[in-house]
Amino acid sequence: RYERAAQLYRDIIAKFAFHVVAWYCLWKCEVGLGRTGEAAEARRHIADLVETNPLSREMFLKYRDLMPDLDLASSLVEA
Repeated sequence: RYERAAQLYRDIIAKFAFHVVAWYCLWKCEVGLGRTGEAAEARRHIADLVETNPLSREMFLKYRDLMPDLDLASSLVEA
């Protein structure tokens, strides 16, 4: 089921590249599938989006309580 879910999140990301919740869910799927490299890449991309994309930052700040294990530095969420 992780594989199917991962594909659905990739489809969302293809249309809405700023969507940090979809990136978070993809990260969790990659972890569940044991794909450590892909998971690390998704995690890095989330941090980059939150730091550089205003839409991503806004989405992260709004929904960060739904992503409790995503520990971004406080400097990324202050603004």
